[in-house]
Amino acid sequence: MLERTIGKVKKYFLELPQPDAVLQFTARSLFAIRLSPKDRAIRQRCAVPVSPGSILPSFDRTNLAELPHLEERLEEAKKVLQLQEGSVAVLLPELCFKVAIFNSDSPSLSQTEMEKMVWWRVRKLMPLLPDDARLSYEVVASQSSEKILASLARSSVIQEYENLLARKRLRAGAVMPPSLNLLSLLIRGERNAEDSIIVNIEDDAVSLLAVINSEISLYRVKPFMHEGRSLVPHEEKMDNIVKEVENTIHFIEDREKKKISHLWVRRGLMEKETDFVSVLKTRFSFPVESVETLVPFDLPSREKEVLSTLVGQFL
Repeated sequence: MLERTIGKVKKYFLELPQPDAVLQFTARSLFAIRLSPKDRAIRQRCAVPVSPGSILPSFDRTNLAELPHLEERLEEAKKVLQLQEGSVAVLLPELCFKVAIFNSDSPSLSQTEMEKMVWWRVRKLMPLLPDDARLSYEVVASQSSEKILASLARSSVIQEYENLLARKRLRAGAVMPPSLNLLSLLIRGERNAEDSIIVNIEDDAVSLLAVINSEISLYRVKPFMHEGRSLVPHEEKMDNIVKEVENTIHFIEDREKKKISHLWVRRGLMEKETDFVSVLKTRFSFPVESVETLVPFDLPSREKEVLSTLVGQFL
């Protein structure tokens, strides 16, 4: 059932020609990969650091603070990819999006009626949405009902990144949050996807995706930024991650009456800091693994982990 779900979700977000490359923007990095069109092997890849404060991930505020610097970093990535121009799939920071998953109470609605219903449900969850909020959604069949996966982003925020790319002769195709691609890796690897949680750790936030009864059940994001939009210290970040995982597990157990059986972790940080997998293993009795074991390419383990969100885009 989860394979069908992810296929429908990716079909909705990715109903565009196959991109020439995949780029991921984070608060401190630009990751990129380019695959060979013949055998789908990774042709080029890179991880380019960006200056702290040059990208300030946010749903409703300006994201790109130092355009000349970011243009230089993007040009550097293009040279590594050997890409002069073309279309790219773009993974923006999770904080640029608001994602909601909820049950559909009226599965027989027309497309127009369904969109009105989704907007109504979204506005109940997020009553102070800006006028330029852009909605994407998909109706996904589940075992007992239909679920709605809705993603919102501000047009003004997406246009910041699109304009940056355009200045370097790159066209933005699909634009989406990165964590959904980790679900694709989980399915392709035919690993334990039932009653599990995917933890995606970035410099600016941690996102958690819960899969219960082999269906998408929950998505939540915890920012790692102070009010002034500076990143929190590493020690505080580690405490926040553990607490957020624990809170999510308790919430799932209370709501779904299910026990989590597996934890999958991606550490998308540039620095080699604390081994989060080892730390989380000491806190939970069920298996805790890095998503690097799901990446079907022969790469160094650290690169597998960092680039896993980009690899999932092609699967």
